[in-house]
Amino acid sequence: MNEEHARDVRLDTLAAHGLRAPGPETLPDGERSTPAAEPIYQTATFDFPSIGASEGPLAVRGGYAYARYGHPNARSLELTIAALERCDDAVATSTGTSAVLGAILAVAGAGDSIAVQRDAYGGTLSLVRTDLARLGIRAVEVDAYDPAALAAAMDARPKALLVESLSNPLVREVDVALCARIAHDRGAALIVDNTFPTPILRRPAEQGADLVVHSATKFLGGHHDVCLGLAAGRADLIAALRGSARRMGYTAPPFDAWLCLRGMKTLAIRMERGSSNASAIAAWLRARSAEGRIGAVHHPGWGALVSFDAGTREQAERVVGRARLIALAPSLGGVATTMSHSATASHRALDPAARRAMGISDGLLRISAGIEAAEDLIADLAAAIG
Repeated sequence: MNEEHARDVRLDTLAAHGLRAPGPETLPDGERSTPAAEPIYQTATFDFPSIGASEGPLAVRGGYAYARYGHPNARSLELTIAALERCDDAVATSTGTSAVLGAILAVAGAGDSIAVQRDAYGGTLSLVRTDLARLGIRAVEVDAYDPAALAAAMDARPKALLVESLSNPLVREVDVALCARIAHDRGAALIVDNTFPTPILRRPAEQGADLVVHSATKFLGGHHDVCLGLAAGRADLIAALRGSARRMGYTAPPFDAWLCLRGMKTLAIRMERGSSNASAIAAWLRARSAEGRIGAVHHPGWGALVSFDAGTREQAERVVGRARLIALAPSLGGVATTMSHSATASHRALDPAARRAMGISDGLLRISAGIEAAEDLIADLAAAIG
């Protein structure tokens, strides 16, 4: 409705329709401008001037028609992560787990099998053991750090190999290039969860990954205010994933996509500071471990995550209770440093024996380093550990 038409209708009709200011990019020459920050397209549907104009967007041949099919905020985020990961294209999804699900469904179906890193995130293992099994996709869990064991598992010709560039919670590094060679030699796709390093520190597609997935809830968003997933990769696989996401309804909502894109503007700076803080914390913890005050410390020498064994569940509780600056949180990747108890958070779905086999004790705590002063974080840990 325009201003002239508004004078011809009743107030209840006017209130229902409202008036819409023209977008700055649609104004005449001499008035046209571009928003410095992307607007939030908080709309479920888009209006059209004619049936013909709606046909292309409804057939998803371009444009926007319905938010589940796509919207500008999600597309901006997709283009950004695809460029950062050096991939052809990307899809924004509702959560990190849905990005993993979509990646698997892009390459496998009923009757197929996939190989999954044995010490992957507990939510991923729970997904492949339960929901994918019900869909007829069998998961074979493999030791991704043993080339011989990995090659033997891939000889069964699974459709895909799913690994993490850094494992959760012991932050062990997988040789992505080796995984890619083994998978591709056997006709399988390589899917890499790159949540922990982000493309600032590692870009798996450059080492041969076909699909790269993220829980954008973590470092990409970076502020603990968004729940979102991303998948980037080869154009044909992303097209398949996008179709599945639209049909099954796990595409990203506008506000979450907008928040994530805003958070990513400081991604490189946050990852640099978080990595520096994690290295300082790891060095301090290793000195405490050498004194016998805590158990093993896990840190690969890079990245913003470090884990340590506080001892028993009771000792872990004591550390959590005494910390004043570092909060307990079941996620990671924010600007404020947090810690997580893996046995009751990321790997709570696994039984104690399975956790022990993965090296996850009841006293294991995972620290996600934020952007605070390292000295303050270490002082807080010193008071907490005693």
